[in-house]
Amino acid sequence: MKIRRPKSLFFTFIVLLQWICVSHASAQTIKHSSLIAKENRPSSSDVRLIYQEYTISHTLEGIHLLKDKQKPLSLLNLVEVPEGVNVEYTSVDPDIAQVLSNRDIKGVAAGETKLRLRVYKKVQKRVNDQLVEVEEDILTKECPVYVYDLSFEPMDYYGHLYPESALIRLRFRIETPKRKALPGAELTMDADFNGINLTYNNPAIKDITLLKIDPSGEKTPLNECILSKNADIANESILIIFDSFESGIYEVIVSVNITPEGNLTMREYLSYVKAPGGPGTITVNSTFHTLGFNVPLGKDGAGGIPIPVGLSPLIR
Repeated sequence: MKIRRPKSLFFTFIVLLQWICVSHASAQTIKHSSLIAKENRPSSSDVRLIYQEYTISHTLEGIHLLKDKQKPLSLLNLVEVPEGVNVEYTSVDPDIAQVLSNRDIKGVAAGETKLRLRVYKKVQKRVNDQLVEVEEDILTKECPVYVYDLSFEPMDYYGHLYPESALIRLRFRIETPKRKALPGAELTMDADFNGINLTYNNPAIKDITLLKIDPSGEKTPLNECILSKNADIANESILIIFDSFESGIYEVIVSVNITPEGNLTMREYLSYVKAPGGPGTITVNSTFHTLGFNVPLGKDGAGGIPIPVGLSPLIR
């Protein structure tokens, strides 16, 4: 009687990856084919092909973040991930950027790192005559991550308000990764006159100056970095659009025309100037809009800075 040996349970996995570009420039299709053999010498009936096809999108130019801000992960966002396929995101340097719950990435400090994506599946393989579960990589990819820091710089003097004009000063610090500049930003400055019967005149903007301040305190004008400036008188708001910023300390000085609103008398105005406890103030709330984030820049969470009411030098 011939004794038949049991068939081997050796499994062979051959992974073929093919990148096929589809209509969108940032989307690609992966066709993942696994050839599974049930025996060492499979017959045609023992072999079957499994095709798994899904779409990924990627950000080739990198991910730009602000410190303490986060974005959804969009480096490689797998759509309709097949069952058994795992996706793992990690940050090469968590001190620069952190991955949160494998879904979001958060800026920690100014600098540059990389986001690493790994797509894998768990398979059974024979090791030393034992079947063990191992992780088989389908795809690995890295994307640069740039983190910028934008913060408010306190000052002793933020400007003044007169019946015919006002001066507003805002100072802020920007830190960027090496050899990088913060992409173009918009600054919105919204005035709250706190019940004082004053408003912007037309035209509202007299002058806007951008200065860069070096460590010695010397100031360099950078007005060429101001791309546009507009005033919304009805909403008492000013919008300034800037070009890119390198690392450094900057100051924006805004001079505006003011006019009385309603029946503001000099007696009433003087009551604000000589109010008990010190002059009254208006509040200017400043917000930077950059990289898809809104960042209040001021002494409070709304980006507010106080502008004291004063007597104009024109009043004798």
